[in-house]
Amino acid sequence: MEINKEKWIEWLEVRGLSDISVKNYCFYFDKFNPRELNQDYCMTFLRRYKGSTPARAFLMNLLKYIIRSDLPEELKEIALRIDIPPSKALKPKKDINVLSFGEVSMIKEAMPSIKYKLMVLITFYGGLRASELVGNKELTGLITDSFHWEWWKLNQDKFCPMLVKGKGKKRRKVYVPPNVAGVLMDWIDNYFSLNHTRDQKLFSMGVRRWEQILEKYSFKALGRRINPHLLRHSCANYLKQQGLDVESIRKYLGHADIRTTQTYLHLTDPELEGEITGAFS
Repeated sequence: MEINKEKWIEWLEVRGLSDISVKNYCFYFDKFNPRELNQDYCMTFLRRYKGSTPARAFLMNLLKYIIRSDLPEELKEIALRIDIPPSKALKPKKDINVLSFGEVSMIKEAMPSIKYKLMVLITFYGGLRASELVGNKELTGLITDSFHWEWWKLNQDKFCPMLVKGKGKKRRKVYVPPNVAGVLMDWIDNYFSLNHTRDQKLFSMGVRRWEQILEKYSFKALGRRINPHLLRHSCANYLKQQGLDVESIRKYLGHADIRTTQTYLHLTDPELEGEITGAFS
């Protein structure tokens, strides 16, 4: 079975890999024979390159690509069964599970409905807890009036403010990009409002159900299962990469203690609004 090299390169680029990494992986791609894909062949391949870090990383990325691509199911089944042992020479990275912006987009694209796509994006851009999105015994979750629609309709080139009720019923303001706000408003007008009142939850499901949905389709997109908290964690790290300071990120995520925010990084005021909207633009 042949694997299209151009599609493989495109997938690597979407994941946000550096040009050097893509070049290294392409070197190993040309040395690898997918027709012989099995556990023994992969181990022989690694031994050939003395278990080098680039060779190991190439192989793990190739298996992820096979699993989430449109290649035949029998090839995906083989890839799923292959176990690549970790290198003892590698030290675990603190933020190894943080998602890149490209990976968040890949998960969104894998979702089967507009509703689920919106849930991924709103969680990421708002840095929301699962309970803040769908609600629990203490929290109502998002409702139609969580969004400042009247203001946004007059300012559709701006980020749409969203009022979130978090732990201890504390409220904070977060933001979603104009394109996401537009899709959400259309979904509310054309589907949600036809079946619900304005004070009902936008996303009617329990936290566990949302976790299961995200696990299923993140595995389809990335070859690994992620949970809603990782989207929130990834928001914090993305904002840090864009230059926001820890205190601003603490306010945005609704942490009471800045030490909690610091562990994420291995009511907002007008200044913070500018920082947030600028980072996501």
